Amino acid sequence: MADLMEFNSGNWIEEVLKSRKRVLVEFGADWCEPCRRQNIILRQLAGELGDQVKIGRVDFDRNDNLAYHYQVFGIPALLVIDQGKVREFFEGVTDLDSLRRALKSPMV
Repeated sequence: MADLMEFNSGNWIEEVLKSRKRVLVEFGADWCEPCRRQNIILRQLAGELGDQVKIGRVDFDRNDNLAYHYQVFGIPALLVIDQGKVREFFEGVTDLDSLRRALKSPMV
């Protein structure tokens, strides 16, 4: 399983919004059990698609400005960002197939 990137307020614009690759971002926290389960799924997905997309997490507690901006009020929450725009939003633990489809589907 692959490691996840760490996104935060300091690298958000360069790593996420300006990325030429589609980005899957999980808002979560180390103390959150559902987030830990979600991270297992994300690491598996990163191992499969890591060369095609960026997959990482945002520490919800340390980046509340990002969470507020994207209206993330519960965790885990996942955003698929393509060309700087949120294309998909998932709340709660999301299964591998749903995330795989979201990352591979054509964006309009």
